[in-house]
Amino acid sequence: MKKLFCALFAMVALLVFGAAAGAADFSASGSYYAVGYYDNNHTLQKGAGASSAFYAQRLRVAPVFQVVEGLTLNARFDALEKVWGNDGWVGGDQENISWDRAFVTFMTKIGKFDVGYQAGGNVWGTTFGDTTLDRGRVKFTTKVKDVILVLVTEKEAEGDIGTAEADADYDNYMIATVYRTDWGNAGLLWKYVNDDTLSGSFPFFKQKGHIFSPYVKANLGPTYLEAQIYYAFGEIKMEEESAALGAKDIDISNWSWYLMGKYDFGPAYVGAMYAYTSGDDPDTADEVEGGLLVGGEDWDPCLILWNDNLNKWMGDLGYVAGSQTDDSMTNASLYQLFCGAAPMEKLSLTASFTYARANEKQGRLDADYGQEIDITASYKLYDNLDYMVGFGYLMTGDWYKGAGTTNEIDDDYLLLNKLTLNF
Repeated sequence: MKKLFCALFAMVALLVFGAAAGAADFSASGSYYAVGYYDNNHTLQKGAGASSAFYAQRLRVAPVFQVVEGLTLNARFDALEKVWGNDGWVGGDQENISWDRAFVTFMTKIGKFDVGYQAGGNVWGTTFGDTTLDRGRVKFTTKVKDVILVLVTEKEAEGDIGTAEADADYDNYMIATVYRTDWGNAGLLWKYVNDDTLSGSFPFFKQKGHIFSPYVKANLGPTYLEAQIYYAFGEIKMEEESAALGAKDIDISNWSWYLMGKYDFGPAYVGAMYAYTSGDDPDTADEVEGGLLVGGEDWDPCLILWNDNLNKWMGDLGYVAGSQTDDSMTNASLYQLFCGAAPMEKLSLTASFTYARANEKQGRLDADYGQEIDITASYKLYDNLDYMVGFGYLMTGDWYKGAGTTNEIDDDYLLLNKLTLNF
């Protein structure tokens, strides 16, 4: 009976989806990657660190159903995102199939609307500061000559379903403008954050904040420049019950900025990059100066330091609790020199040297994150199939020792090879 039920269900599903496909034009894009890592000492612990060697993969598919001209249904899912040999589906990134997005796009006389679960979170301007998250949102985009206007309302958390605190929600509202011209583009974002999720619990508070972010991308002959600034300010407002117990309001003041320049001469280029994210001063309990604005998961400045791809599979870098780093740069100043060349039509080479330092020691013995050397080579097997090999070496800084004078650290190096298909 169970087999008969499964067969009937499969037939019904085939008829339903087949009818839908017949009524709409279908297309799909996506990617697949398989990556192999050898990480020599991810804990950065001297004499006790263990190496790791493994393969992992992910399939990502984004189907689009065009119902009529100007109206599409969009979706995206990830499948088999896992370490090879790990067959225990335990949730999270080990899901067999994980649907991330489903939203409708439709054109009107005044502009374009995107409604539903779509790419959201912090994605704006350059890659610096970006963390792509899938959020329920309504996005409106329109264009007046060379200026693009974007309006967004986004739901980050919902507390209006069966709870005593009906308004304990987390909402974001955004207005952005982008100006496009022959030399590049520039834009300005205003984002209002209204976080009431901790209203009704202790400590009772509401967080109201604003984020302003201008950016510019410019092609000036053989020179390319891009820069972006984030400034967040606002207040964590204690409610009456918490204030009565001595909890005080906290001001928010966070900065981050980024500057990158590259000079192209024929088949090669050289460049430099600087990035800054403010750190929180532990001596100012009434103000939060850091931790809210970060480098972002989409921005990977190195192969080891603040690399989201490595962090996904290996976890935080370091072994001393409270003195580890994750996939987003925070409380740091980063300096990088880089270069690249294409000695053959399908071959590209890159190299970089990075130095990073904490802006606030926050109780650690030292502010030095360390220095990293990265080298990669990528070869196009087909126009949409790349094979890349890489080597990274981190000369570990004493920040990773934490506050303990007896903690011992050591360097780490990484070897990787990755096959990437885009379609």
